[in-house]
Amino acid sequence: MQTFRILQIDLRTKTWAKTQIPAGVLQHYPGGRGLGAWLLYEMVPPETDALAPENCLVFTPGLLTGTSFPSSAQWSVTAKSPLTEGYGGAFLWGDFGRRLKALGYLALIVTGKAAQPTVLSLMPNRVDFLSADSLWGLDTRQTTQTLSRKGACSVACIGPAGESLSHLACIIVDRYQMGIRTGMGAVMGSKLVKAIVLPDIQGTLEEPPAFRNLTQKLTLQVGRHPASVRLQQQGKPMLIRSKNDTGEFASFNHQRCDFDEAIDALDGEAFKRYVVGRRHCHACPIGCIRETKCRDIETEGPELEPIWALGPRIGNGDLKYLIALYERCLAQGLDPIAFGGVAAFAMECCQRSLLPPDSVRWGNQADLDALFEQLLQNQGLGGQLRNGTKAYCAAYPATMPYAMQIKGVEMSGQEPRQAKAFGLALAVSNWGGDWGYGLPTLDISNNVEVTRTYFPDCYEKILDVHAEDCKGRLVKFTEEYNAICDTLGICKFACAETYALTPEDVAAGLSAFLGTSIDAVELLLMGERIVNLERLYQLRCGYTQEDDCLPRRFLEEPITVHVCSGSRLEGLTRTAQTRTLLSDLTHMKQEYYALREWPEGRPSIAMLERLGLNFLTNNGDLNIVKTKAGQGKWLQPPSKE
Repeated sequence: MQTFRILQIDLRTKTWAKTQIPAGVLQHYPGGRGLGAWLLYEMVPPETDALAPENCLVFTPGLLTGTSFPSSAQWSVTAKSPLTEGYGGAFLWGDFGRRLKALGYLALIVTGKAAQPTVLSLMPNRVDFLSADSLWGLDTRQTTQTLSRKGACSVACIGPAGESLSHLACIIVDRYQMGIRTGMGAVMGSKLVKAIVLPDIQGTLEEPPAFRNLTQKLTLQVGRHPASVRLQQQGKPMLIRSKNDTGEFASFNHQRCDFDEAIDALDGEAFKRYVVGRRHCHACPIGCIRETKCRDIETEGPELEPIWALGPRIGNGDLKYLIALYERCLAQGLDPIAFGGVAAFAMECCQRSLLPPDSVRWGNQADLDALFEQLLQNQGLGGQLRNGTKAYCAAYPATMPYAMQIKGVEMSGQEPRQAKAFGLALAVSNWGGDWGYGLPTLDISNNVEVTRTYFPDCYEKILDVHAEDCKGRLVKFTEEYNAICDTLGICKFACAETYALTPEDVAAGLSAFLGTSIDAVELLLMGERIVNLERLYQLRCGYTQEDDCLPRRFLEEPITVHVCSGSRLEGLTRTAQTRTLLSDLTHMKQEYYALREWPEGRPSIAMLERLGLNFLTNNGDLNIVKTKAGQGKWLQPPSKE
């Protein structure tokens, strides 16, 4: 196997160094999300402010990113989050991760703070620190276009939202890929890094013949899977109609669970009118990305989550305006899901007379435009919301019931009263309220075959989307499968979203790549180790089981949903039968904690010993060892090579 290294960049001293990854670390955390979490734990102590120079911004492709393994285009960004004040991360697709690996790196660590706005240009055996004075203030579109004029490259950059350190800022890569949800754009802005540029290095990664033979078979398997075929035909908006029919297309800040009045204007069929092309990520047989054009706006997407956040969540049924607002978020480097969250919060506060009634009205485009500009300029109500609803509620406690956030992160588009497993997954997620961490889709997709395979004794309870029994088992399993796929660099839409690839398939691929033998049990054990390491970091930062919670609305305000017949792939039909639902989070958490061996939400010593993580604790009492930033024993001080 090709040898990969870590590239450390110190902005303060303008120095850089290559560091060998210890074999034991790579064995447990083979790139991607897992390696990012381990580096964060090693290098950033809990007292570090997320926007301080001592925080590390870590870019990590997965061990399989850029190989011939199907859908191996995913990679990760990790840092201490200004939103959660703990573990923060994001996953992305596209070419940046593949190109970072082509340079020979499985991780890029950026520390310190530059003296002036800077572009980091990475070349083989060289790092250039270039002035970004002329780029500072430009949006991500202008920045990418300017830097791309010098030749084919991959550009990760921030926009004005990141420059102004909004906690809702994201990193935009190659125009359309978004590192969103936990404020990674603000961390990059705090370091005065405007962009990171990678060259377009040609060539392929070393692959054993057995691995390549296996990937050919698995690529056909993924491409022919029924969920893949539907993604090929309709893209990710395919789920909008079914989510609305089942009561999982929350509207008006989760006051309702459907958007019947405008669903025809927002569903997959309506979206098709603006689709002008389809694109594949590296090694992906699905091609779910849609190139869209609406009036004079050309973009990629939006995908399901931004459509929900900028549509029903804020009472907006105008798809043309939605696409325009989405493109503005990308250009300014602002998380569109988070913007929809703070806007919906403000709208409900107006509805309930906690803000002036005409300040931000449901679906009002002029009000939304004004709020967007206020947020960027740090003025007015938008300026007060630029760090999320949790920060706003700290100053105005009466508004807390209307903040749909978890651990500081504005919730993604699931309805916890209807999709019980997703409700639990969002509550216990170490990333906060984001769909991409746990991704328990087996019940809502009614995936009978896979559910029977992995849960033969309770598959019927798991498949009942409204039932709460056994949902802890489902979430534990999907968290671990998702963690290892994020770590290896395999897209969720080929694995934990659809199960076109099963854990056995991924284990076979990893075994063939490494020339060893790893089964699905060992694979999921690696995922379990990653989830526990992330939980340990949260504990270091002061989190307790009380933070594994849902907004009060889902526990106290019932909704009524239709019971549907049929399947999401073949079409659903609403029946006359309805159910009234709340979420009993306590019951599901108790089951989840027991399975995880987390008494009161804290990993037990016996479990840590089983996973080989007990070295991270002092005296067996979970007082976590505090390492000084940049002083992990395996690290070398940065210096020019």
